[in-house]
Amino acid sequence: MFVYQTGVAPQTAVVESGGLRSPLDGERRLMESPGNRVDGSVDAAAAVLERIFGPVRPGIRYRLWDGSEGAVGAPDGSFTIVIRDRDTFRQAFATQNTKAMAEAFADNRVDVEGDLFACLRIANQLEDVTLRWRDKLAIWRELRQV
Repeated sequence: MFVYQTGVAPQTAVVESGGLRSPLDGERRLMESPGNRVDGSVDAAAAVLERIFGPVRPGIRYRLWDGSEGAVGAPDGSFTIVIRDRDTFRQAFATQNTKAMAEAFADNRVDVEGDLFACLRIANQLEDVTLRWRDKLAIWRELRQV
């Protein structure tokens, strides 16, 4: 299912200790949200996505369950991955098996807004990504905070 909302611009900002500032290309962008401020789950999710999608080009845009948006790398803006709830996020990224993500997409718990084929090209790149054991351990720890 493709969803496009006309007239709605993504509101992203870089979160700094001193407040918000305008995003710059190539930086991880994250909109401040109650989920981010209160329990850190959005920060943990962003860290997981950075570790997994960091090596892919051109990068990805994403929207999480609380409405916060971010980017990994320098995405071309052709698609946004939408993850609707925390449990889906944990299940989809707890393993390198893509079956969980495919099932979540089929069940409409994960969606792609925009160009599905561009998203699939990124997914194909993930097959060549090898995570180090330190990254796997960090992902495991970060998923526990999501």
